Amino acid sequence: MKNIKEKIFEITNYQFETFDNAIECAFENLGERLENLNKNNNSREYSYLSDKLKKGILNFDEYLDQLMKLLRETLCSIGTSFSIEQELKTLSEMRIIYLYKNIEISIKRIIEIAYPEIKTNSFFNWNSMNNFFKSKHIELKNVAKYDIYDQLRLVNNNIKHSEIINKEIKKIKEFKNNEKFDFSTLSEFYMRIYQGIHLFLNEVGNQIINELYLFSDERLTELSNSYKDRMSIKDLNLFIEKLKKPTANNI
Repeated sequence: MKNIKEKIFEITNYQFETFDNAIECAFENLGERLENLNKNNNSREYSYLSDKLKKGILNFDEYLDQLMKLLRETLCSIGTSFSIEQELKTLSEMRIIYLYKNIEISIKRIIEIAYPEIKTNSFFNWNSMNNFFKSKHIELKNVAKYDIYDQLRLVNNNIKHSEIINKEIKKIKEFKNNEKFDFSTLSEFYMRIYQGIHLFLNEVGNQIINELYLFSDERLTELSNSYKDRMSIKDLNLFIEKLKKPTANNI
């Protein structure tokens, strides 16, 4: 049976790729439709962009972004390309929402494993979860890549409530010059934060493991004083004897 550390590591090392793989297939399908539109328009730039993609100069998201800009400039009618752009934007939004939801679920699951007495369904919002961590002497704002996590949280919330980019989101570099979300900026944002968000989750797991297993002299003094204030001498001696007995984890 896996111990607490192993269960936490299993969660923090998981890569949320199932939905991403499905999204990539959808992007590829839309990309092919864009290519066909562009071919029919006999645009010279198409072959240039296609070569850059094949040579690895552009990744797929960058290729789609440049192709979309090209279509805006060259197609006489934007009806079809606009429809495809909306699909790409929607997929990009869903990818961000999916990533944030999985990070949120993972953090709650880690808490449930580490502290079985805690009911995470009582965490109605970000503040309630943040307050819980503070009660365990964990400052999330000091965790590595917290800024990435916070940006993902804010963008996720904005997407779910409005397509208009609010003032808070305009502080994020990908969106500072935009009024509305679009495929290009959403993709750039996602690509930048993806690895960082997994590092944040790993560090949250490490912080909880440290809280459970690392006991500094200061912390031991705090704990001992707490017990001494509440226990009789008889109970303290009994407690000490029980602490001396080996368990399955330290035999």
